[in-house]
Amino acid sequence: MKLSASLEKPKKIHIMLLTMVISFAETMVFREFFNVMTVAGIRPGALPPVFGLMLGPYGVLGSVAGNLIADAISGYALLMILLGFVAKLAYGILPYFMWNAFDELMGRSLKPIRLNRAENVARYVVIVLINAVIIAAFVGSMMQSMGIGLFVSNSTLMLLLNNFVFCVVLGTPIIIFMSLKKNRASKIIFSMNERLVLIFLIVGVISGILIGIFVVAELTYSISDPVTMWMRIYMYIAINLFSFYVVAVIFLRYCEIKITDPVESITQIARDLINKEKEDSKIMIEKCQRLTGNKSEAGILAEAFRTMIVDLDTYIYNLTSVTAENERISTELNIAKQIQSDMLPNIFPAFPGRDEFEIYATMQPAKEVGGDFYDFFMIDDNHLGIVIADVSGKGIPAALFMVIAKTLIGNLARSNNEPKDVFTKVNSLLCDGNENAMFVTAWMGVLEINTGKMIYVNAGHEPPLVKRADGLFEYLATNKNMMLAGMDGIKYKQSELQMCTGDVLYLYTDGVTDANNKFGTLYGKERLKNTVNSIADQKLDNIVAGIRSDVDMFACEEPQFDDITMLILAFK
Repeated sequence: MKLSASLEKPKKIHIMLLTMVISFAETMVFREFFNVMTVAGIRPGALPPVFGLMLGPYGVLGSVAGNLIADAISGYALLMILLGFVAKLAYGILPYFMWNAFDELMGRSLKPIRLNRAENVARYVVIVLINAVIIAAFVGSMMQSMGIGLFVSNSTLMLLLNNFVFCVVLGTPIIIFMSLKKNRASKIIFSMNERLVLIFLIVGVISGILIGIFVVAELTYSISDPVTMWMRIYMYIAINLFSFYVVAVIFLRYCEIKITDPVESITQIARDLINKEKEDSKIMIEKCQRLTGNKSEAGILAEAFRTMIVDLDTYIYNLTSVTAENERISTELNIAKQIQSDMLPNIFPAFPGRDEFEIYATMQPAKEVGGDFYDFFMIDDNHLGIVIADVSGKGIPAALFMVIAKTLIGNLARSNNEPKDVFTKVNSLLCDGNENAMFVTAWMGVLEINTGKMIYVNAGHEPPLVKRADGLFEYLATNKNMMLAGMDGIKYKQSELQMCTGDVLYLYTDGVTDANNKFGTLYGKERLKNTVNSIADQKLDNIVAGIRSDVDMFACEEPQFDDITMLILAFK
């Protein structure tokens, strides 16, 4: 059997010194209570067996040494001192061996005593009762062999009762105090079952003390013989304590089976559920199933927990699948966004060899991909085509429709078709098979570079802003045509704009003017005109950046609602 050999030497010495000092103080303080004993050298107490159970043989040795010193100081006969030393040593060490022997018999690892379960409380009460009987029999046999008393006498009976009462009334709170667990924050931790056991232990100790006080008050004046009086006191207290603990252990065991053990098991399952690295769901479900047979609210709770774990596993599996799918879609959308961005001319200056004009454009989709687009291209050496458009809706459908519209407009415009003819043909092609009723607002212009004459057509798009060399930006007044893909058979009409040296043309989509703030107020055309006029003397890219910055500041933290596209052309 393993003793306390694992303790380091300094720790053993500390234990012995501490228990010796405590036992010496206890012996000297309570000496008057033991003077009624016929054999004064044997003084009962709870400390030797408690220190033995909690601290091992070294705790017993320290406690016995303290008693030995107290006996020597008190002037007792050497024979009585030696007899007391042997009795106290056996009295303290036997419970330690009995407790550990039970653990070994049950195949358990040896652990210090902890009164946290009904089984441990019952084992403790039985061990201290057996120990009290053994020590009383030992002392009785020694007394009879030495001719100083009988094997069965008031002294041995009082010794038995004294040992049992003190171990329960005084030993129980000492064990509880010494076995408290603490967490890192030095806060005492009690489980539900430990709290319930603790309450019954405290009630039992208090009841024993109260019974003792009541009996002392009743018998002090009615019985003159101290031995008889204390015999009655110990008898009443012992009967009360034993009866109380029998009932308490039965009730606590019932509570453990029906309430506390299942609840604590479910609590541990909940902790394991939080930290899935410890146990997988299958093991936790099996633990819950073992508890569902409990015919109480705990069984219902276990079944609810089992269902929750199953549902949670299903949810996590589905969520993992959905997340993986979303990641795949997100990757594909990022690729689509890059493809869409690459479809739009985004290298500036766009025509390094041409000094007659300057052009700059940006497109920022509201989602990964958008329905806005812009385009500019040389139709021939003297004609520049520019296009800005906004497809209805957002996201992938709008992006696909945008690709079709951009390709058709670009191909037809590069074939030297006039803007009105380009839009007429594109409208007819887009209406064909347009079951989702999507449409495009668009503005297209063709600039004759050597003259500055621009022929343009507006298919339901926002009116552009034009700045003359000596003036401010103003909206270009023009008649709107039907948007593209709105109705088949539409004939589009074009208009003419004469641009002079220093004139600037600014095109945009409604993502600029329809941007809103948290109050639901739109950015609007008037604010756009004021903003662009406030930075009209800056470079083209700075004008576009300034407008976008003002839109963002206006919208504040509101998410971007629509694609924002801008194109600006300066005629030099």
